[in-house]
Amino acid sequence: MPGQSPISVKILLRWYFPVLIAFTIFAGFNKHRNPEEIFSSDPEGYYMYLAAPFFSGGFDHYESKIYLPYPGTDKVFTKYTYGTALLEAPFVFVAQLIYRLKEGDQDTNGRSPIHGKGLMFAYFFYSLASLWLLRRFLEKRFDPVWVMVALCGLYLGTNWFFYTYKEPGTSHIPSLFVLSCWLIFVPKLYREPSARNFVLAGLIFGLTCLIRPTNSMAIFYLLFAEFKAPNGGTLRERALFFVKNVQFLPHFSIVLLLVWIPQFWYWHYATGHWFLWSYGEEGFVNWRSPKILNVLFDVQNGLFVYAPILFFPLIGLMRGIWQKQREDIGIFGLLSIMTYLFASWWIWSFGGAYGHRCYVDWMCFLSLPFCWFLQDMVAPAPRLMRAMVLAGILFLMYLSVGMSYLYQWPWEGPEWTWQKLFGILQQLLPF
Repeated sequence: MPGQSPISVKILLRWYFPVLIAFTIFAGFNKHRNPEEIFSSDPEGYYMYLAAPFFSGGFDHYESKIYLPYPGTDKVFTKYTYGTALLEAPFVFVAQLIYRLKEGDQDTNGRSPIHGKGLMFAYFFYSLASLWLLRRFLEKRFDPVWVMVALCGLYLGTNWFFYTYKEPGTSHIPSLFVLSCWLIFVPKLYREPSARNFVLAGLIFGLTCLIRPTNSMAIFYLLFAEFKAPNGGTLRERALFFVKNVQFLPHFSIVLLLVWIPQFWYWHYATGHWFLWSYGEEGFVNWRSPKILNVLFDVQNGLFVYAPILFFPLIGLMRGIWQKQREDIGIFGLLSIMTYLFASWWIWSFGGAYGHRCYVDWMCFLSLPFCWFLQDMVAPAPRLMRAMVLAGILFLMYLSVGMSYLYQWPWEGPEWTWQKLFGILQQLLPF
């Protein structure tokens, strides 16, 4: 880091990622002494796509205390899509193989402690793989030291770490992984158009909107992705790119459709409808009066309340917008759209959570302005200023990890107040 010897910098750059791996695994297994308890609430709704066909003899035989039969068909029904389960599947199947080798044919409906550990490893993998992919992507554009600071800050200074080690089983970490792939792959698609790359783009984007349909807004990244090209790839040039490669668009569309076909089948099986708004009466009921300030600043999971470290990438975005940088404007616009959608949802806080959990998916996009802030604003600053910013980042990481450790469900509702939040903070402060 700035002001330290090159040897110290090399040691940090070499070992910080292995340390994050070890810390994540240790924290996860320390928290989940009974990993079979993961299969409950929302995680069950996603895991059902594996448990029903592979461990329960089909959806007709699956039993749940939470997820009830669909009215009129008496078929077990989950409002969630199957994308999360698809990413969980390789780890769960390996866990099933280990279970069979150890326990024989004893049936547990895929919910033994071994299956729970398999699910935990899935979330460790996708979270850390996102970090690794972003590291490789960002180090092509920024100093590796500032990439390290930005990624560690986002991982440990927000609820990204919480939903990796403490709340595996939800859709946010798989969604983050696929969005990270999309962030990295779109520039490659522009640089190297081919049938293969359009197929991969269709697969990645199909999974992106399958895991969380609102993430389909990531399609706008095609408009402002940064890549080396004459004039940086103007909007006109990008439109001409798709005109010139129109023969590959069916590859993209067909693969995207294939990704969704199993979901259409399940909806038809369970409800009799091929297309369905599976959330029923839940919806964007606040679209005329979105609760944007609540989403950002309320004690009930407000984004900046539980992740104040995100003010740093916000500063980076504001600077880029002031300088009329297209990528900054695009990321700000995309995140603004997502904030409007979150604020329009019938429960804008998204229930019992640590921080506003929907932003976990989009941490990959926030990594860019965080690096801009560090490299363009902090790096040229006087040494004292750099030290103060870095100390602030370390302190906010400590607070976030500490609060995630102290979290007891649910931090929401009328009984969860600023006073109670400050009481939690006082347990972490030395003064």
